[in-house]
Amino acid sequence: MKKKMILLLVLVLGGTSALLALEGEPYSFRYNGGTEAESVCLAGDFNDWSGQANPMQRDQDGCWKTVVFLTYGRHEYRFVVDGETWERDPLNPKFGGAYSNSVIYLPRPEAPTLDGFAPIPGQRLLENTVVISADYEPGIYYDALDTVFSTIMLDGESVPFQFDSTQNKLNAIVTVADGEHQVSFFIQDTCGRKAAGDSVFFMVNANDSLPVAHAGFTQIGAVGEQITLSGGLSYDPDKDPIEVYAWKLLESPQHSALVFNNKNSANPVFTPSLSGRYLFCLKIQALGKWSAVDTVDVIALPLYKSSTRFTYTVPDTEVVVSLHLVGEFNQWKVKESCRFEQNGDSWWLDLALDPGEYEYKLVRNESDWILDHFNSKKVSDGWQGFNSLKIVPPVKIPPPAVWLVRQSGHHQLRATSAIGQIHWYEDVRNSVSLPMPTQNFLDLPKNLPNGYYTFFALSEQDGLYSVPRKMNVTVNSGGIQVRDANQVPQWAENAVIYEVYLRQFTPDGTIAGLREKLPYLHQLGVNCIWLMPIFESPQEHGYGPVNFFQINPEYGNNRELELLIQAAHRLDMKIMLDFIANHSADQHRHFLSAYTNPQSVFRDWYQWHSPSLLPDKLSYAYHNDWDSLPNLNYDNPNVWHFMIAVARHWAAAGVDGFRCDVAWGVPHLFWKTFRREIKREYPDLLLLNEVLPRSPDYHDFEFDMSYDTDFYGNLLDVMNGRKPVSAIELGLRKSINNYPHGALSLRYLENHDLDRFIATNNYLKTKLAATLLLTVPGTPLIYYGQELGLREIRGAMPWESSENGLLRFYQRLLNLRRQTPALQSGEWLHVDSGLSDVLVYVRQKDEQRILLLFNFSEETQHVLLDSFQLIPDSAAEFWLKPAFLGEPLLVSPDEAIEISMYGFEARIFEIMPEGEIP
Repeated sequence: MKKKMILLLVLVLGGTSALLALEGEPYSFRYNGGTEAESVCLAGDFNDWSGQANPMQRDQDGCWKTVVFLTYGRHEYRFVVDGETWERDPLNPKFGGAYSNSVIYLPRPEAPTLDGFAPIPGQRLLENTVVISADYEPGIYYDALDTVFSTIMLDGESVPFQFDSTQNKLNAIVTVADGEHQVSFFIQDTCGRKAAGDSVFFMVNANDSLPVAHAGFTQIGAVGEQITLSGGLSYDPDKDPIEVYAWKLLESPQHSALVFNNKNSANPVFTPSLSGRYLFCLKIQALGKWSAVDTVDVIALPLYKSSTRFTYTVPDTEVVVSLHLVGEFNQWKVKESCRFEQNGDSWWLDLALDPGEYEYKLVRNESDWILDHFNSKKVSDGWQGFNSLKIVPPVKIPPPAVWLVRQSGHHQLRATSAIGQIHWYEDVRNSVSLPMPTQNFLDLPKNLPNGYYTFFALSEQDGLYSVPRKMNVTVNSGGIQVRDANQVPQWAENAVIYEVYLRQFTPDGTIAGLREKLPYLHQLGVNCIWLMPIFESPQEHGYGPVNFFQINPEYGNNRELELLIQAAHRLDMKIMLDFIANHSADQHRHFLSAYTNPQSVFRDWYQWHSPSLLPDKLSYAYHNDWDSLPNLNYDNPNVWHFMIAVARHWAAAGVDGFRCDVAWGVPHLFWKTFRREIKREYPDLLLLNEVLPRSPDYHDFEFDMSYDTDFYGNLLDVMNGRKPVSAIELGLRKSINNYPHGALSLRYLENHDLDRFIATNNYLKTKLAATLLLTVPGTPLIYYGQELGLREIRGAMPWESSENGLLRFYQRLLNLRRQTPALQSGEWLHVDSGLSDVLVYVRQKDEQRILLLFNFSEETQHVLLDSFQLIPDSAAEFWLKPAFLGEPLLVSPDEAIEISMYGFEARIFEIMPEGEIP
């Protein structure tokens, strides 16, 4: 009230006209986060977001300050540090708008304001009777509250309230059910002047439910290695914070020693010292109440682990203080776990690597990145240098193959192993415990109750065990179904995915508009549509949801999505949603309550910095420069429970898959549980991860498909002359050798995070790259408008533009792929062209063989191939039939074949026996 009294005094003294003419007042901005900055400027809607118009000055304490005249009303702003980084104000808890900028509201002196809200944001109330209140502060003319046109809304419904004019306080007493509630105030005075709209989110928990402990699922781990227990499916039905995790060891092998790390957490770590079964129990406490006890077991075995040795001998001319190994296996980061040991002038490191091919370098003395000169295998690194290449052979004890044998009276799981004896184990959560044999079959009795069962089969030789083969068995009224826990949906093996930014795809930018375009996409040749985020969000791109369970009203509604899915399924097309698990929007009501109230029930749902870092930075954690996307806290099982509920909601609506955004930011342990929980109900739902760069670790009972970042990066490097064409071959070979059998790779030329390929490459290069994309193994992705030559990353779909001929080109290629099984799922066989700029390979399935040649230079190339490279050990003539234009060529045994190719040209031939007429 003090400020408005002063303003009133100015008016009384005769400054009325001058004050009102200004329509605003000076406002002081302070920024403490730029202690090491060279410059800070203030940018906002008041200076057309200029990063230079309002420079700030630093005082002796390092605080940057400036004063700007602001008009009355709402303003958004940010601080521009060193002309590059646009930062939000860490001292201002208010933010909003499409970009979550800092917000200040400068009320007119004559306008009323509200303050002193109850409940406070994020408050947890233990009674169903709730008092809603706010303090009313009139403007400088002291106009009263208009009780007729003022409204308090509770969960979208108006509620009656009383106004105490002596204390200027609004009050409403309501009775509400347990759960989340939102109060909004729409207040005006008797002259019609409105207060700034305010809302408060709170929880009611009068009928407190007991928390639910979930100790996880049976794990099989290695003796002497850390094993993480998973209480991540524990939760409190009322969303109360979990206060205590009480883990206890019930059984263990005799004489074993056990050390728990991080015991009072959802995911403690222990290291088994001996082989055998370790049985644990867990109970949790929330709001002072304990859950029932839950149990889980861990089977510790001496698993076979291949060790790869790296060595380095220091030359006389070098001084080496430290030596580290960096490569694809550790994201090219200098880590203590990859530090060499020293023995005189010799340095060595043993590293457990899965079979495959790995690029790496040595880091000498923390800064010098060098080749391993004791390894002759090397490949271009794209920076005018080379990486060393380590080839790790296949494991000596592979896991067994397992399948179902149906017999009268009962069924069996049969296992065969290339080496050793078979051992079986079962999950502690199986509803019925079965005898676990040490033979190649496991009996499943006829009267096995309906349910979901998990079994493990391992090979063992000389006391060492393979990694487990994990099998999921579903028993219901439809019979019995068995799936490998890593099995991918069959439909996805031949998928062509089309990514849609709905806002720009049709003129109206709606789900209904997309439904009308399904025939176009079907004719194009795609069979799976990936929708960029369509949840409620303040951002145009949608990657910051404010409601994970509702469609953005600008796109339609939940029913419209169901109609789209039904229409797509009638055309044998799938619908995949962008699934956001790493973060919410900073305007999500859970985060708003946690940000403004440290005692909020949702405070532990997010990651927070130490108070010692404030106010130099925003108090919450986020990746990169995404300050509008606060990271969720996966140490809190309530977050796990919430996210799995989101996935179940959309899976029940009929979606066929999830593209999991920022999957690299979410713990592996969550994704393993996520896969199990979703796949047990929806086994054919596709799980695609966004992991940059890609990693085989995410295919260990987690995802079906990964972004192939190698393919995209290598293709660009080859196109720009940074790597030889052999880099593409190496990347494809890694997919075969480094990843589990059946793991799928998403391959692309562009997506919503990348430049359009045609905008940075010419037309011929684009056609060459598109031919490669649609003929290599893996799942091709087409980003909307790619087939029409759209150049803007998120531009409007150019429905009227097909002048460049790309559309017909894509249709022909996709039609060829659809009609050619070898191009969908055939074996990939590299053929040595003898030319550094030419890539040649054969795709083969059954008797069908397709020859493909790619010239990555601008010069005409003449490729010479021997017939045995195309059909080994063949003594008969065969035809090379062009896929599109040209005459077939008859090839004799042992004959050299010359194929001429223009610059940036691709050629496709079907290899046909001599007896077949092309």
